[in-house]
Amino acid sequence: MDRRLTSGYVVFDLEANADRSDPPAHEIIEIGAVATERGQEVETFTTLVRPTRRLRDFTRELTGLGDADLVTAPEPAEALAAFYRFVDGRPLVAHNGFGYDFRLLDAAGERTGVRPPEVTRLDSLELAHLVFPRAGRGVTANIDGSRPPQGRSLDDLVRHFWGDEPRDPHRALDDARLLHQVLGPLLATLDADEPARRLQRWVLATTRHPWADFLRSQPEPILLEDVVPLPDPPQRAAPTGIFTPEAVGDMFADGGALMGRARKPRSQQVEMATDIADALLRGGHPRLIEAPTGTGKTLAYLAPSIEFARAHGETVIVAPHSKVLQDQVMATLEELQGELDPFNAVLVKGASNYIDLDALAGELDALAAEAGEGDEPASDEPEAGGATSGRTRRLEPAAGGAEG
Repeated sequence: MDRRLTSGYVVFDLEANADRSDPPAHEIIEIGAVATERGQEVETFTTLVRPTRRLRDFTRELTGLGDADLVTAPEPAEALAAFYRFVDGRPLVAHNGFGYDFRLLDAAGERTGVRPPEVTRLDSLELAHLVFPRAGRGVTANIDGSRPPQGRSLDDLVRHFWGDEPRDPHRALDDARLLHQVLGPLLATLDADEPARRLQRWVLATTRHPWADFLRSQPEPILLEDVVPLPDPPQRAAPTGIFTPEAVGDMFADGGALMGRARKPRSQQVEMATDIADALLRGGHPRLIEAPTGTGKTLAYLAPSIEFARAHGETVIVAPHSKVLQDQVMATLEELQGELDPFNAVLVKGASNYIDLDALAGELDALAAEAGEGDEPASDEPEAGGATSGRTRRLEPAAGGAEG
């Protein structure tokens, strides 16, 4: 394993008084850092820093620190100088460092004359984006069944990896230690042998990104068709032929297939689901339904759509108005997979949400050529080891929905 930088780096965190709209104007009130050797903690640094302005209430609540705690703290210049002696030329790692921590260090250097050392700077938030390109509350499971974190904040990552609740209060050294722990599984995930991770490592190394020094070497590009294989088409089950509005309504009634757990029968939901089932059965007879918040509309139109598709071997297209509704539909379909008989559901987005694999392959070939790994122009059938494959493809949006 080739990890040159893991022989020594410093993970750090800053607490600051967020009393200004422009983050670089925030005064640092605490610095915490962990020095590592080969991934193990070997030394720590922590200091409070005396601000020139009173702490904002939000800062007091977040950190548990008060103005009295900082009266005798070192002046900013003294604290920064001590921190940089601790760094001792080693790379610096911070979470959202480019968005916050490094900006605060640079601004504090301008004010005090104690400039940050010229060392490698790394932002673990970048790493989290590489490891979890899909993250967010309400995001459905990945194609392999794994579930992405609810976000990429330090708290979200800790909760994802270990199920722990966020710590309170936020203190710099505790956060630095937490980040050091999070770096391990982030790097391990990116170090996996699967083609997509190997391609990521190759791109990082070829573009000489500093994170490449933390990862296993990947000297050759990966075939794009191995990274994005052609999916197997969904298998449509034989139509059941069984579908009535009354049976759909029964699913929503007391003791019905969709009731239980946190769900309770709602007369308006039963009425809506029955109306939608009737409209589907009557084909060509549109319905305009207006229902208030709390009706359970998403379930009321998805369940009859699934049952109709299964009964008639047809595809039902559900077209929500917004991405929020789209996410809600996909989350509900995920729930229903465990409650109803098997069905197929395909998410279809607008063309701007898809990657042209031909264009991506061309970019990877150009990157390989610039790196001296290929002198021949890209073609439909590149030599072995090229970034593309003999089957370059374009991902096109296609009609989809709930299928039987």
